[in-house]
Amino acid sequence: MRVSTEAQHDEIIIRAAETFRLDANLLRALMAIESSGGECYKPRLEPSYNYLYHPDIYCDKLGITRATEDCLQRMSWGPLQIMGAVAREMGFESDIPMLTHPDIAIFYASKYLRYLSDRCDDEEHLIAAYNGGLGVSKTVGGMWRNQTYVDKVYRELRRLRALK
Repeated sequence: MRVSTEAQHDEIIIRAAETFRLDANLLRALMAIESSGGECYKPRLEPSYNYLYHPDIYCDKLGITRATEDCLQRMSWGPLQIMGAVAREMGFESDIPMLTHPDIAIFYASKYLRYLSDRCDDEEHLIAAYNGGLGVSKTVGGMWRNQTYVDKVYRELRRLRALK
């Protein structure tokens, strides 16, 4: 099995950060948390994930069953673990397993992060939304419902920013 690393992806990250006007360290921090530093070849099924993006169109276009397209859209892919459905929404039209290729996956995850960034109030909201969608909400105590995730990403982001 091929194992890729965060260091091998740095050129792709820098290019994506420039293209989508993002902080490269934010991409690196998300990668560290999402895939333990860049493992591309371990997609993860999220069986409770309910958002699908026009699966009928893609199963017809690609000659696969609706059940297959549904399953692929419910999986997270690549070093930033982008959901198949989200990649579709961001314009990805090829076979979803192509998202194991770092350059493709990082491009579409970065495109999604830019989309979220334009709609989020601040960086903390952006991180929460990357993991939980734009509808992610805060609890009565003012913490994000996925605060543990947000805290992990922030710890890594602070570490990376301190290296400058």
